[in-house]
Amino acid sequence: MEPSSTDPQELHLAAGEMEGEEQAAMSNEEEDEEEQANDAMVSDTNVASTAASDVDHDGADNDDDAVDEDGDEDDDVEEDEEADDGDDSDEEEERQVYPLPPLPPVHAPSKVHGIATAEVYSIIKELRRQMDDPVEREHAKAMLQGDTDVLLAVAQVLQEAHLLRRATVNDHGVVEEQLVFQPAAARPSLPTGYNSWIVEAPANARR
Repeated sequence: MEPSSTDPQELHLAAGEMEGEEQAAMSNEEEDEEEQANDAMVSDTNVASTAASDVDHDGADNDDDAVDEDGDEDDDVEEDEEADDGDDSDEEEERQVYPLPPLPPVHAPSKVHGIATAEVYSIIKELRRQMDDPVEREHAKAMLQGDTDVLLAVAQVLQEAHLLRRATVNDHGVVEEQLVFQPAAARPSLPTGYNSWIVEAPANARR
């Protein structure tokens, strides 16, 4: 067998081709790495922009919520102020209303024309009983005519009680009984700030 001849030129060409292939492979790898790096940067940029937009959106929502809360607080403050003003006006109206005093007490006098009031009442009760009996009626008339103080005391009590009647004869000869006129008593003096003795509920209690 003939030994294979090794041409230096062929060896040089083969070596050059191998180096070219290696450089091409290296350049392809570098391009792939650059593309991956660019994709990663783009992805990071998109994530960052998305996060920023979310933050801005959340911030806007928070601002809207804060504005709504401020508006609600302002409304609550205005309502409270109006309620306070209403309470103040009610208190002013209540201060202007005077409570009405009780009716003046009516005290019976201890004596009427020198006779004890209790005794005068007993005499009137007895006279009512005697008026039903014709015989005792004459005795009652005689007693009243004999003691003018008793007569005046009984007459005054009956008159003030609007029970004393006076018999009169009209133009036709008919006997008529009429109540004896009782003069009106003087009006009692009212305390300062009151205008009536009538007891009634205050104006603010009738609402």
